[in-house]
Amino acid sequence: IQLARYTTTVANGGTCYKLTLFDKATDVEGNVIFENEPVITSEGEISASTISTVHQGMRAVVASGTAAGTFSGVDFSVAGKTGTAKIASVGGYGKFYMSTFAGFAPISDPRFAMVVVINAPKAGQIYGGAVSGPVFRDVMSRALQLYNVKPDR
Repeated sequence: IQLARYTTTVANGGTCYKLTLFDKATDVEGNVIFENEPVITSEGEISASTISTVHQGMRAVVASGTAAGTFSGVDFSVAGKTGTAKIASVGGYGKFYMSTFAGFAPISDPRFAMVVVINAPKAGQIYGGAVSGPVFRDVMSRALQLYNVKPDR
């Protein structure tokens, strides 16, 4: 959840929102009970230059980094971060890995952020770009289609 919140903060240009399942909630009479608003994290505001640097790095991961090639042929732009970590076991680290891909799309007007975590992949690959990246690509592609988001590539 923290990784998803961080990813949405970067996608929103540094604006952090409360974690909710809905943008707003209403009672049976239509009165707004809750509406999502920006919040300042306990760490304070994130500078525009920091957000820009992270944005560029996440774009580079997909364009020429650890997820290069995973998104070729898709009609939307993606910014993301891959991750591969050994899973701890009794007495140290075991032989299994956790593969992640966190990102958002489309870059030009972010609509969705998502984190894919695959615990102990068994297909021979262990790296986030190769294991979790394709799942992100397929689910994100479908979400963007369902919400009629125009392609930006």
